[in-house]
Formats: sequence, structure tokens, C-alpha cells
Amino acid sequence: MSKPVKQLIRKELSQRIEGITSVAVLNLTGVDAIATNKMRGRLLKKDIRVTVVKNSLARQSFKEIGLDVAVDLLDGPCALAYGGESVVSVVRELLDIRKDVPNLTVKAAVMEGEVFSGE
Repeated sequence: MSKPVKQLIRKELSQRIEGITSVAVLNLTGVDAIATNKMRGRLLKKDIRVTVVKNSLARQSFKEIGLDVAVDLLDGPCALAYGGESVVSVVRELLDIRKDVPNLTVKAAVMEGEVFSGE
């Protein structure tokens, strides 16, 4: 991927997550497209967004918007879930979805600058 394309993607991601102070980091490995679509639709009804990210670009975007504590969470395949009432409601909904989609993993969450691991 060329530098101008990476810059455009990073800029778009930064605009998309600007103002976000809480985020959940997911692993969607092994989740098929149909389950992903159903999950996204269910989350969208609760104003929760899911964005699959390239880790290096997400790290840069997190640094730009002041979400530095989340940089270390981006390891391996990642997606971000944000929005809703709070990150607590996001994680609760994801754990509820996990009953139907066992391959969905919540790696960690960041709330008000504090990191909470998946355990």
C-alpha cells in the first residue's frame, strides 16, 4: 500500500474515531461473513460501530486523538467496537452476541484512559 493511500486511510480512521474515549478491541478470527453481518446489524441498532483496522494505522490514529493507552492492545487481528451508551454496554452486547458466535473474542476495553483486559 502506498504512503498516500495509507495517509488517506489513517485520516479517515482518525475522523471516524475522533472524540471517542472508550473502545473495545475484538478478535473476529474464525467468524464468518454471515455472522459478522448479523452482528454488525444487531450492534448498529444500539448505535455501536465495528471497524476492522490495520494495526499500524490504528496506532497512529490513536496517538493523534489522544487514545495512547489503547495502542498496546492492537496485537494480531483486531477490530474496534465503539459507540452506544458506554463501553460497558458495548462489551455486554458483544458478550451476549458471543453466545451465538463463539469465535468472537473481546480482547480488552479502554474506558476513560483505563485498560480492562479480556479476562
